[in-house]
Amino acid sequence: MKLVRSDRIPRDFKVAAGALAPPRAPLPAGPGLRVPLPPLSEERRKELIKVVHKLAEEGRVGVRHARTDAIARIKKLEHVSEDDKHRADKDIQKLHDDAIQQIDGLVKGKEQEIMEV
Repeated sequence: MKLVRSDRIPRDFKVAAGALAPPRAPLPAGPGLRVPLPPLSEERRKELIKVVHKLAEEGRVGVRHARTDAIARIKKLEHVSEDDKHRADKDIQKLHDDAIQQIDGLVKGKEQEIMEV
């Protein structure tokens, strides 16, 4: 696929977008356009929050899988003392907990952003 750069493309887009109904008519905003959209309904907001929770859970599962894989690799190591393996397990668990907390914080922030009217 070839990327085409042209000054004509934005002009053509502006002309085509200008044919939209007045409430959706694009407004020039620097080098781009701003297209006003109607506010989200309460039902749509709840649907978006469900999507956010689903994506967050997928992220949590990925973090858990990474933790499991790391712990399994550590257990397979030879020439490493049991104390070092135990210490590494604790470090991995701490990284896991931090990642889960970060995901939870992002979810809460996104929920608040979506529910803003």
